[in-house]
Amino acid sequence: IFKQNEKEMNLYNFYIANTNYLINMFNLIEKEIINTIKNNLPFPAYELVLKSSHLFNIINARGILSITERQFFVLRIRKYAFKIAHLYLKNTVKK
Repeated sequence: IFKQNEKEMNLYNFYIANTNYLINMFNLIEKEIINTIKNNLPFPAYELVLKSSHLFNIINARGILSITERQFFVLRIRKYAFKIAHLYLKNTVKK
């Protein structure tokens, strides 16, 4: 059922995707993650972290990142996931 979908997504992710666009999108989403955390909204922030992780996976699949750059992306995602988890716990405990 999903054979054509898999074929097209693989083609896009490994050969077609505009990596400059994806990196820009990652950076924009990161800014929005910061905004949602500042506004005490862990659920939208979580959704945005998932999007950033997906973008990272596509960027990484293209093989354009050095080992240092790859680590930098991973650490950015982990940092926000950690902040969001703490924000969620803080909001849950105080209710």
